[in-house]
Amino acid sequence: MLRAALLWGLLLTSAAFAVPLPQPRPAALTVNPSPDAGSKKVPTERKTEKLKPSEAAKADEKPVTETVIIPLPEPRPVDIPVIAGPTPPPPGLVEAEVPLDPIPDPICDALEKSGEVEFDRLPRIIDGDCGAWTPIKLKALAPKDAQRVPFENPATTTCQVAIAALDWLKTSVQPAALKHLGGPITAFRQTGGYECRGRNRVIGAKMSEHGRANALDIGGFERSNGKVVPVQDQGEAELGFLMEVRKAACGPFTTVLGPGVEAHAEHFHLDLARRGKDGRTTYCR
Repeated sequence: MLRAALLWGLLLTSAAFAVPLPQPRPAALTVNPSPDAGSKKVPTERKTEKLKPSEAAKADEKPVTETVIIPLPEPRPVDIPVIAGPTPPPPGLVEAEVPLDPIPDPICDALEKSGEVEFDRLPRIIDGDCGAWTPIKLKALAPKDAQRVPFENPATTTCQVAIAALDWLKTSVQPAALKHLGGPITAFRQTGGYECRGRNRVIGAKMSEHGRANALDIGGFERSNGKVVPVQDQGEAELGFLMEVRKAACGPFTTVLGPGVEAHAEHFHLDLARRGKDGRTTYCR
């Protein structure tokens, strides 16, 4: 009995001096309204504790960063002007005139005074990169005391081209016609002059001398009997005539092209392109 009483006394004494363990802190709860609460919301309280940087590091907590992307404004479109090049004239167009008064030209004055060339002065030509300051409409060559030779299509050229053509006619064409054909030439056939275009009518090619009214095309020669000698004629007499006049044109003109040269199978191309230091270097084929 006494022993039992002592054991109960020891148990009671140990319980009196026991240290209570800390209770775990309850997590923050969110209380949802019950169905009976109707539309009334039950307020909740949420407590947030801030940790110092040292404490956050100890707790192995990584700070959360958020990247905010702000869209840049769209670039405003810029109007870029489109610059168009000169529009080539329709095929077959020989002239492009503007209503400007003809410019005085002493060469044309002297040619007009001589009376050996029939022509009309034209207004200045301005056509993009093409043009001529003192163009004329060349209608006929009329050497003194010799056969008048008209152009089938009056050609827009310059007075310099007209002077070269007159020289060629008097010193070469008519003597060769008498020698090979038995009579003079009475007309130039299939003729042309000014035309704003690239060489050989190739788009983007270097400008032709036709675009400066500095060239003359001749497709044939009319004889006194009415027959025409085209530049590609292969008759013995005709071929002799054509070869002679073609060769003789190289001098009065700085460029001479014809059959056998690309794009010139049916006509003679004659121009006064400036080449070399003196501008008189020739290119004849």
